[in-house]
Amino acid sequence: MQPNLRIRFAKENDWDEIEQITSQNFSFQRAKQQKLKEFRTLVLEFDEQVIGSCLIQMEDQFENPSLKLLWLEILPDFRKQGFGTLLLATVKSFVAQESLLGIHVTCQEELIPYFEMNDFQLEIGDNEAGVEGYQLIWYLSL
Repeated sequence: MQPNLRIRFAKENDWDEIEQITSQNFSFQRAKQQKLKEFRTLVLEFDEQVIGSCLIQMEDQFENPSLKLLWLEILPDFRKQGFGTLLLATVKSFVAQESLLGIHVTCQEELIPYFEMNDFQLEIGDNEAGVEGYQLIWYLSL
């Protein structure tokens, strides 16, 4: 029997599992309290268990609108198996469907190789322009 894999937008009853996934690397309570405009959460299910999630937000501060990736998390037991890349590919597909410019992400230095492996380019290094972390972008190729 093949494992059941599904990526979908989060539902209200997913939030406990999402909090469990993100609690190690992200201040979930802060994000939950913020009133983020136009954000969506995707979840990755494996055999009916939520094993990953990502939060995206529309950015329209640029001439061409894009997405901001606020988090991308996979449960530790499921890391380094391609699940994060699959979730990121779904976000890229969403960018193409919506005719957006690309995806912006701010991350810690140790995550730069992961995003570069997924075709992101470093835009701003740590402490440049008052930014905490490193800013990378993936551009939709037309």
